[in-house]
Amino acid sequence: MTPRSIAIIQAAMTIRTTSLFAFFCSLMTLTPAFAISESIQGIIGMRGNQAFIRLRQTREALPVYGMTQELVADLQKMQDGDFIVGRGEVLTDRRMVALESIDTVGLRQILGAWRTANWNVFEFKDFNNVILYFPDAAVSTSPRATSRRQMSYTLAPGSGENWSIFMADRQGIHIGELQFAAGARRINMTLYDSETGRVHQRLELAPYRR
Repeated sequence: MTPRSIAIIQAAMTIRTTSLFAFFCSLMTLTPAFAISESIQGIIGMRGNQAFIRLRQTREALPVYGMTQELVADLQKMQDGDFIVGRGEVLTDRRMVALESIDTVGLRQILGAWRTANWNVFEFKDFNNVILYFPDAAVSTSPRATSRRQMSYTLAPGSGENWSIFMADRQGIHIGELQFAAGARRINMTLYDSETGRVHQRLELAPYRR
């Protein structure tokens, strides 16, 4: 687990801020509103390399710019229809959004059902809820489930192409990282021990079709 991932988990999935780009340093001299950030929520749309956000508050679509190099990279990982919750500033005079941090994300490509080689099924119902199905241990080639576990989950940008994931219910929590395999519909997920930070389990998830 990377230091960035540990920080994300310890901060309850609240993401870091770092130094500003020179471009945004110049914006600060022109716009003192940066001193007061606000909640930014909305759906992401990509036009080439430029990210736009349809703000939940106003339904207006505006170009969104990350104020740090990490945020720029995080926005480039997003796809059409993804959802973000963060902090920043809506600069109405410049018709743009300056993003200071990303707290959580919702990823469209994770939605649906995914299975492991042992037919454990992760069904991501929406951007907040996942159901885990556990098959009969005696059956290795059938998805017949004998139990299920409903959990809430949260995603946040991780290092590189990774995303950090936090799943929880009354029985406990799971923390980890996941990555979408390039060129294939696969999710590589690594789960960590929540107390030691050591790798607890590595999973490869493939689409599950009933």
